[in-house]
This record gives sequence, C-alpha cells and structure tokens, in this order.
Amino acid sequence: MNSRRHTSRRLTLSAHGGLELIAGMTMMVAPAVLGFGAAGIVVSVVLGAILMGMGMTLQGGLGSAASWHSGFDTLFVLVTAIAALGLAVDSERSAAVFLVVLVAIQVALSFATRYVTAA
Repeated sequence: MNSRRHTSRRLTLSAHGGLELIAGMTMMVAPAVLGFGAAGIVVSVVLGAILMGMGMTLQGGLGSAASWHSGFDTLFVLVTAIAALGLAVDSERSAAVFLVVLVAIQVALSFATRYVTAA
C-alpha cells in the first residue's frame, strides 16, 4: 500500500514550484481584477509575494529545499485559511472566497507532489 501512495504523487518539486510561482502572481493580480477592499488587497498581495518567493526556491538546484518545503506548504495553507476567515468576518467576501479556492488548490498541489529530489 505504501508503494501505491508514492506512485500517485506524480508532480515533481520543480513543477510544484512553477505552479506556486503562477499562483503567487495570480494572487497579486486578483485584487485589481476582482475588486478587493483594502484588507483583501494587502492580504492577497503579501501572501502572493511569499508564495512566489517560495516557488522560486524550487527552481534550479534544489539543495535542502525538498526537506522543508512540505512544512512550508502546510503552514501556508493554515495561514491562508485563517486569513480567509478573517476577511469573511470583515465582510470581504470576494477576497475570502478567492483565498478559500487558493487553499483548496494548494492542498491538492501538496497531495500531488513528491517531496523528494530526483536521484
């Protein structure tokens, strides 16, 4: 059963990083396109910049990035979910829904990724 679990994770760390880079850019553009309020703009742009930076760490020579990136992904999902809840309480519905969708995408991305470097 353990080998079946590993074979279902087909996304490489480089591909994972590329998708995070695109997601981060999307987070930085979304406030202008979707009309977020001030709090939604700040949260989305800051989280987008963090995600872009982390996505770039997975490009090129991976080094030790594989060992800690899974933990970062978990923390990022938790922080983003809490931010979405805070924005929903603050009546920033479009920003909150956008972040909830991003949480779902990030969780799916994490489940699909092999957090090991190619030998």
